[in-house]
This record gives sequence, structure tokens and C-alpha cells, in this order.
Amino acid sequence: RKGNRNQVQGKEILGYYDILLPDGRDNVSFIPLWLRTFRYVQMDIETGPEDLIIHDFHNHFSTYPLSLDARFEANLPEADKIFEVDWRTLRLCAGETYFDCPYYEQMQYGGDTRVQALVTHVLSRDDRLVRNAILQLWYSMQPEGLTLCRSPAAWDLKIPGFSLYWVSMIYDYMMYRDDPGFLKAFLPDVRKVLAYYEQFLNEKNMLGPMDHGGTVSGLPEYWYFIDWADEFKYGVPQGVYDNSSSIVSLHYVYTLLQAADIMEKLGNDPSLSEKYRMLARRINSGVKENCYDEARGLLAQTPDKEIFSQHANILGVLTGCFDAKEQPQVLRKIIRDTSLIQACMHYQFYLFRALKKAGLGDLFPDQLGDWYVALDEGLTTFPEKEGETRSDCHAWNSTPSYEFLSTIAGIEPSSPGFKTVTIKPALGGLNELYAEMPHPRGTIKLTMKRTGEGKLLAEVELPDHVEGRFRWLSEELELHPGIQTLRIEKDGRLFRTGHPGAE
Repeated sequence: RKGNRNQVQGKEILGYYDILLPDGRDNVSFIPLWLRTFRYVQMDIETGPEDLIIHDFHNHFSTYPLSLDARFEANLPEADKIFEVDWRTLRLCAGETYFDCPYYEQMQYGGDTRVQALVTHVLSRDDRLVRNAILQLWYSMQPEGLTLCRSPAAWDLKIPGFSLYWVSMIYDYMMYRDDPGFLKAFLPDVRKVLAYYEQFLNEKNMLGPMDHGGTVSGLPEYWYFIDWADEFKYGVPQGVYDNSSSIVSLHYVYTLLQAADIMEKLGNDPSLSEKYRMLARRINSGVKENCYDEARGLLAQTPDKEIFSQHANILGVLTGCFDAKEQPQVLRKIIRDTSLIQACMHYQFYLFRALKKAGLGDLFPDQLGDWYVALDEGLTTFPEKEGETRSDCHAWNSTPSYEFLSTIAGIEPSSPGFKTVTIKPALGGLNELYAEMPHPRGTIKLTMKRTGEGKLLAEVELPDHVEGRFRWLSEELELHPGIQTLRIEKDGRLFRTGHPGAE
């Protein structure tokens, strides 16, 4: 029960400590054998018959030298503070690999790392840790077709869903970086991961029951962790081991659709891409047929239709299990309905992605409550989860800065290698914004400002040899390399300004 992190009176520091035994010599330095992560330092000193003189106490900041190459400024409350804390959290969770956290395990978990890598893509030009993470997880590939959930690691632990996130990391890298030669070596093992899941396809066209295996340190050998929601035992949704799980099924569909694009763009195998898309449609139909509750208009966890969560319905939007007309109403419903199992901070990243997909990006700023609470509690990095939390520094929750650039500014790659860009801003109630996102060929810049009477002016700058599209409501304009100015009328009509023939 840490309470406000700025308040220290009446509190006790618990955790790692070093015992130093001075031997009476002068000018001796004591240095720990590995890095220490802390907010406060307490010294308890017991002297012997002689005086102890402390000449100096200092620390060397130690982390991976990631460069910040992005900017985001807007009249969004605490946006600059959230951006700063996001960046600090990301940096502290990066050393020779990404870390889940710098204090406890200091290990590279696939589920955490997928998010960390995406945030890195939009904030920094340096993608060496991303490539290293893909490689390290690949090196852990097991005979049944799963990566270990973390790599490198001293002992084996399998979270099958984290193998799916490894595939997502390959998809993300394909979209943000033009480096197909690096990715092609992983394609056979992408197929293995997907084949592992396919064996659990049942007569309902869903996945389950999933393999539990034995027990490793009190956890299932195959630990189908999804989120730290209190209602999930050890993070595992209901029905995974004894029923058909909509969440596991739709997470598989989410990855199948990404793998179909990977195989189409990198593998030159249209038949395999079509197989994955057909399998995705089949499972989507099975989930909708067996888990959709007409009365609630939502997907249940299992065909019993007894337990409902935000998670299943978030995935229902991301996978297209709900069609485009259904998606907005589903998302509005799960945001309002507090009787549902709620997504923790980590899984809210996928809620944010679903809002973007359904055209509800304007609602994103209203979902930042847990991040504002963290700031109010005096945290200077974002924690593992909301409420009572073990780790105060977990970069899988450095997601707002990603959404600032990808949802509010709306800057995203629209073809592999970021060769083309789509800019579809979601300003909501914001009056102005300025955004910069690093690109392999330079920097993408966007400035937007309301000019009164409901009108907007936008200036877009694209790097050389990069083209794209600017979208606003149902309107769309082509973007060319260099600077261009756009005018948005109150009714949403979009015009290019600033050069002959622009109207």
C-alpha cells in the first residue's frame, strides 16, 4: 500500500538493499555489482570506534541510449506531462534488451515488448532494440511452435499468447521499417506459431479447450495470460482450459490477419495468405454464432454466455467479428457498462486501437483516467497496473504517447516500409496540435489549428519520396512530399491551399 509516492513521512522502504562494510581505509569507493532502480535512497549507518567520513554519494544514470525524435503538443490536459512520463518509463525499461520493469525481473516479455517496440517506432529512429527483441524471442522457439514468453531467461515459461505478439512485432516492424531481408528468416516460424493454435480448433469453429500442461512454479505450463483483471485467475480468462474461449479465439484471428499480410508482402505466397484469411473468417463466424448475446449486444467469454468482459468485445472490433456498423455502438457500450470485466491499463492499449479502427478516436482522451490517477499519486513512471501495484515502472503502459501521434495526430503507415502514410486526425475538443513523428526518410510534421466558425487549418510536411493521404470525415486529399496546407470547412469539406489550382 504505497499511497502517494511523493509522501514519505511515516513510511518504510522495503526492497533490495546493499550492505557495505568499511575497513578503515581512506578514499574507498563502494559500487554495487548491478544497476539499482529507485525513487528514494535511505542510508542506515552504524559506526564502530572510529569516525566514518562519507566524502560523496552519487549515481550514474544507466539505460539504453534511446533518442527521442518525436514531439507532441496540444491543449490536452497534462499532455506534456504524460508524454514526459511515457518517455521516462520507456527508457528505464530498456537496457541490453527491453525490460518488463527495471526493478524486478528485468526481462524481455513478448506481450510487454510488442507495445514497447511500437512506442519506440513512433518516438525514435533507433530500432536496434526492436530488431534485437524479435531475434531474442525467435531464439527461444520451442519444438511445439511457441516462443518462450520471455527471452533471454534462466528458465522456461510459456505464455502462448506472447508468441502471437511476437508475430505482431514482425507485422509492426514490416509496416514501420523497410527491411524485408531481416524479416524473411522468421516466416517459417510464424507459420509454426499459427499451426500450434490451429490444432485447438473445435466443432464450434472456436479455440478450446487449450492445453494446460503441468505446473511450473505454481503456474500452468501453458499460461494463457491475457490481462491482470481481478476476475481472471492469474490473468487467464474464464473458459480457456475447459471450454471454448472467445478471447483466445479472437486473439488468434487478430494475429492471423496480420500474418496474412506478412505472407502476402514478404512471403510471396497468396495461397497461404488466403488460407489465414479464410480461417480468420471461419473463427469470427464461430465466435459470433456461439458467444453473441442478443439481449446485451455483446460477446460473452464462452458459449455459456454467463461472463462478459471488455476484452472479448475489444477483440471483436479489432478482428472484424463485429461489422463496421456495429463497432461504434459496441465500443460505446463497453465504455459505459461497468458490470463488464474491465481492461487494465495494459489491455486498454487494444481498446485505444479499437476506438481508432471504429472511427471513435475522438473518445481516446477521455479514456486516460488511469494515467491521470497515476500522476495524481506522485508516480514519475507509469506502473504495471492501476490501483495496488507491485511494479511502479512498466513500459507496456507507455501507450498514451503512441496514441497522441497515431490517433490524435492520426499519423500511421499505410503500406509496408512506411512508404506511404495516412494522416487521419482525431482532434475531438482540441483547438490545436503540433506533432512530429520520425520516419525512415526524415520526419513527418503536422500542425492543426481551429480558426473560428468551426474551420480548421492544417499544415503537413512529408519527407522526400513519401506520399500519402489526409482524411477528415468522409473527405480525402492526396499528400505529396514537402509542405502542403489544407483547409477544413465546418461541414467537413477539405481543400488544398497555398498554390495555383489548389481549390
